[in-house]
Amino acid sequence: MEAVFIKALNIGITASYLVILLLLLRPLFKKAPKWLYCCLWAIVGLRLLMPVSIESIFSLIPNAKPIPDNIAMQREPAVNSGISFVNTLVNPVIGELFAPEPAASANPLQILLALAGWIWVIGIALMLLYGAFSYFRVRRRTRPSVRTNGNVYLSDGIDTPFILGILRPRIFLPSTLDENAARYVIAHERAHLARRDHLIKPLGFLLLSLYWFHPLLWVAYFCLCRDIEGACDERVIRNMPRGEIKGYSQALLSCSLKKPRMLSVCPLAFGEVGVKERIQSVLHYKKPTFWVILVSVILLVVLSVAFLTDPLNDPRPQDPASDIYAPSYSGVELSYVKETYPEYFDLDASDGLTVYVWQMAAQSFSCGLLAGDIRDYDNQPLWRLKGTTIDQMKAILSTYEIAPEKITLVAGYQLYSSYIGNNTTPSYLANLYVMFELDPTLYTLGKTIDTARADIDSDGVAERLVLANTATEQNMVALGVYAQNGNTFRYYNIIADEHFDLSFETDSDGKLYIRAVCPENGEVYAHEVSVHGGNVYALCQYMPIGVRAANHLAGFYAPEGSDENLSE
Repeated sequence: MEAVFIKALNIGITASYLVILLLLLRPLFKKAPKWLYCCLWAIVGLRLLMPVSIESIFSLIPNAKPIPDNIAMQREPAVNSGISFVNTLVNPVIGELFAPEPAASANPLQILLALAGWIWVIGIALMLLYGAFSYFRVRRRTRPSVRTNGNVYLSDGIDTPFILGILRPRIFLPSTLDENAARYVIAHERAHLARRDHLIKPLGFLLLSLYWFHPLLWVAYFCLCRDIEGACDERVIRNMPRGEIKGYSQALLSCSLKKPRMLSVCPLAFGEVGVKERIQSVLHYKKPTFWVILVSVILLVVLSVAFLTDPLNDPRPQDPASDIYAPSYSGVELSYVKETYPEYFDLDASDGLTVYVWQMAAQSFSCGLLAGDIRDYDNQPLWRLKGTTIDQMKAILSTYEIAPEKITLVAGYQLYSSYIGNNTTPSYLANLYVMFELDPTLYTLGKTIDTARADIDSDGVAERLVLANTATEQNMVALGVYAQNGNTFRYYNIIADEHFDLSFETDSDGKLYIRAVCPENGEVYAHEVSVHGGNVYALCQYMPIGVRAANHLAGFYAPEGSDENLSE
């Protein structure tokens, strides 16, 4: 429930930017046709309904995800609106009010969001119940009605004309309405039907029900109701002679509601909202010029592109041939991350970086960063690490010119997390590597020993090779070969134990070898790196590195034409 509520909050915040802009633009576009206003509110509705994110460089949304999914699990809760001064103003307050105590069994923000999620659902239910009650109350009042012409009905139980119904809409007129006024009213209501307003207004109310907690969307809904009526007025009177326009205004005045309602869900009433302003607009109506319509259409297109798309995850160009870690990260403002987690920048990454990942709840991870390839975690001040989201940590790592294989992920825990998860299985750690856009087989590697580039499979393309310790109990050394321009292994094999000191060397002919030095007697062996039987091996006269390593070579194949039995 909390995750859905946070998503609704984020969508509502992103829609707010457009609502504020439209409210500011209204006084500047008084001469624009009213249908333009309805189209602009339709953009707000589309923003609220969009199931997927479309990214573009033209987006004016500061951040599509200002509230992190795991904000309730963060040690220092913070939002990222995409606007620096807003973050500076809001985050200290959030941190002071909702930062969890180390000894607390639950985060106060987690409890608050859970409660807010249920209140949100209850509010939606009440709004929908009110809408249903409003509809059936009006329908009951129109039961004693008489059909006069097509879908037009006369009723004694109503005071003002309106349209009722969605699939089979009907026009209801008060039986006391005179024929002259009825002519104008029917023209207006049929304009509503032609514009499909009997569908648009209930849809607007449905969206308002989902985002009832958002005050700006209440303002947007009331403006939509006014603009729908204004657009219909213009549709009816645009070809009317002057005398007819005065008669239309008189009909509008005579049909205005005596007691305005707080909120009208159903129906579309002729004289329901903004009667005074509508009469003034009708009496002073002038057809918009070609240039006004052209500017209106251009504005509509620009705002649609700017506010229906999200900013790019990572607008920086990425060189596909680069070995530098360059992940994508969604909705993260790097300046905000630098301001919030300054200790994670400018670390000494010459020996690699270690990302310590702990889980605060299901599908909620927090990350800390340490310099070097850390193995002795017990002596590290892990409790001091400030938890970032995975996307924020990916953004931090992207600022370092570091190869992916020099990033080590460690699954751990924190004292202030009450969540108990299974973080000891290989699949758990492999999943973390996937989330960080790293090769999941990297979790079998530990400290990198050496790297090189060579065309070992004779395909005309140089591959990237890595010698590294494995994260296994046998303390073995693995040889990994990456696919061209990627971070995925093409070949991977365990080649030796840590009994040897290993490094890459290239001879005068450009052939790649692994130099193996036995520390016990100082003997040096040169093992050619080659591909056989679909995997990579380091061989010296068809023998693997070290006698002890032979028993660990699974699926070992001798070179073609060799009768050597290498499994013994």
